[in-house]
Amino acid sequence: MHSPLLLIADDDPALCRVLEVRCENLGLRAISAHDAMHALIIAHRQLPSIIIMDLAMPAGNGLSASEMLLDDARLGDVPIIIYSATACPEDVRRIRDLGLDFIPKSPDAWPAMRSAILRHLPQIHTGRTIKSRRAEHAAHHSTQPADRS
Repeated sequence: MHSPLLLIADDDPALCRVLEVRCENLGLRAISAHDAMHALIIAHRQLPSIIIMDLAMPAGNGLSASEMLLDDARLGDVPIIIYSATACPEDVRRIRDLGLDFIPKSPDAWPAMRSAILRHLPQIHTGRTIKSRRAEHAAHHSTQPADRS
């Protein structure tokens, strides 16, 4: 059996490499995408067990990419950890409403990131999720008023 695969989506290659090494030390396999479009492509091809997603990337926005993943039948229950220095309060509220983890980028963020990853590992190994975020996401969108502009 393969160890869980973690996808890191961030436009900073040095940060991706550091996270890859740290995640490999946790027993995970890790791959990187350096923009939102490639993150979506890799997620569909590789079916990762966990995704770490930056918000501000070329070729798309990490929050929009996360919403697309939540709507995907095969990827909707994959835990997504948003890791960003650019999140405004509205972004953080949206991230929380979607049931995603949020960790602000900082030099001392690894303990919080490690905790979030480890918290999701039992779900991955048992094939269960605490709650279906895909269902929550669908319910959230069905209760939103239509934009009439």
